[in-house]
Amino acid sequence: MSFRLTNRTAIAALKSITRSSIVRTATPLVHRSAASTIAPRLFSTSSIVSNDAKKQFHESVIAEIEHEAGNDNSLPEALESFFDRSGFKLAETTGQSLGKLIKETETETLHLYFDVNQAVNIRAVEENFEEDDLTKQPDEFFLNVNLVVAKKADNSAVSFDLIYRTYDAAVVVEGVTHYANATEALSESAEDEQKREIAYHGPAISNLDEKLVLSLDNYMESLGVTDELLHHIINYGIYKENEEYLRWLSNLEKFLK
Repeated sequence: MSFRLTNRTAIAALKSITRSSIVRTATPLVHRSAASTIAPRLFSTSSIVSNDAKKQFHESVIAEIEHEAGNDNSLPEALESFFDRSGFKLAETTGQSLGKLIKETETETLHLYFDVNQAVNIRAVEENFEEDDLTKQPDEFFLNVNLVVAKKADNSAVSFDLIYRTYDAAVVVEGVTHYANATEALSESAEDEQKREIAYHGPAISNLDEKLVLSLDNYMESLGVTDELLHHIINYGIYKENEEYLRWLSNLEKFLK
């Protein structure tokens, strides 16, 4: 399912990733300096050079697979134990840079989505962060989360756009959207994505009465959506990204045979 987050002006930079457009920023394969001079094409040797390059690439991929095989790539026991206690189950999103958890209660089904790449980047920034490092921007410590709570009795749903601030472990609600039909909130079709884009997402949370905001925070906690859960989600995101990396290597190796 594509990752959807409400597009709000105040946090536009944080909301630039949607479920339908998770894109990894690619590192150029050729440096600009190296690409500035183009060698003449030698038709008599080009096929040989191409085959050699492909073979070298294939061998490099195999070497990386063998290196990764020496590591423990299983889900950490601490994570598995936490999710068992929390009631959230890991949903299958093979081949996607999307993390998804599902929780069932007697009356509701919770669907929680987050961007795996964002989780990995957050942890990388945290590990290299020093308190006096003023070059780090606040948005590097935010994880965007979309929570859809579907009501079983009438199949209605409410979508919550959340931000997890890792620097102070705060869970902040940024938008609340009601849907008469849960399908409207969960569907991955382009048409439903567009409908969600123009839907009314409620007032700015900062403009609500303080008691209402506090009760909203308490409701999130009652659902199990806490700073502890989101902290573990970041750790799961790192595990999931590595899973996708191993699958990516395997697919490349098969292609290059």
